[in-house]
Amino acid sequence: MSVRNALVIVVAALPASELKNALLRRLGWAIGDGVHIGPCLVLRVGHVDVGGGAYIGSCNVIRDLAVLTLGEHTEIMHWNWVTASRLLGEAGAPCLLHLGPHSNITSRHYIDCSGGIRVGTTSAIGGVRSTLITHGISVMSWPARTLRKTNDCTLGPIEIGDYCLLSSNVQVSPGTVIGSRIVVGMGATIAGQLLEPGLYMQSRATLVQTDLRQPRCRRVEGRVDTVQER
Repeated sequence: MSVRNALVIVVAALPASELKNALLRRLGWAIGDGVHIGPCLVLRVGHVDVGGGAYIGSCNVIRDLAVLTLGEHTEIMHWNWVTASRLLGEAGAPCLLHLGPHSNITSRHYIDCSGGIRVGTTSAIGGVRSTLITHGISVMSWPARTLRKTNDCTLGPIEIGDYCLLSSNVQVSPGTVIGSRIVVGMGATIAGQLLEPGLYMQSRATLVQTDLRQPRCRRVEGRVDTVQER
């Protein structure tokens, strides 16, 4: 680990302050005016450019990114995991996150930036627990016993346009393109392209059986002692 990376870890863990911003500037970060950077774990992050008025909350993990660009008045709230694959980065993967002005990531999301993620203006990864993935194991590497021999990975950048909203628990696959003025409902899985503006929803739960009479629906104690095959 380089001295710079070690110093960034220490400084990034400090409470938000103008002194902290000044120290990060001395360590190579470009930080605008009025920026709030709460205590976070920042590990092996390359170029950082944070626009004026941006907000980074507490307890985020940001690691192994080559480029982190936050536009003016962007927000990354709390308890997010923003990461990339170090090995893929060394092999030339983009490993970048770009948030356009006034866009935000709320809390408790997992964001894999190995293949690159670009978010437009005034868009939000909202709610909680969404997962954005930009890399995976190539199908040519299966079965699993061959992974150690081939270790082939695929990269697929994610692009999100302007004025978009991803609700809670949305799963975004590698290579997904989301156009502008699109809202994705809670629990949806996205792959490919969503280009027509509008509201996109996953199918709701469907009734498949009525009048349940299994023992678990009649028991009066919480503990289950037996399991019956259907």
